[in-house]
Amino acid sequence: MIIELGHFALMLALSLALIQATVPLWGARRRHAGMMALGDMTALAQFGLIALALVMTRNPTINLSSASVA
Repeated sequence: MIIELGHFALMLALSLALIQATVPLWGARRRHAGMMALGDMTALAQFGLIALALVMTRNPTINLSSASVA
């Protein structure tokens, strides 16, 4: 369960990266300062999600190599 949360955090970080890559450029084209400032907020959120994913995937709770097969 913990590893899946890490993978979900990585998927959310990817979606934030796509937002970070497109919305500020679109805002620059429309000369909208709020859309251009969105890049800063998404960068901080993306950093937090990647840090969460790193913590979740570094300490898995289930070790498949030591699990007994019945």
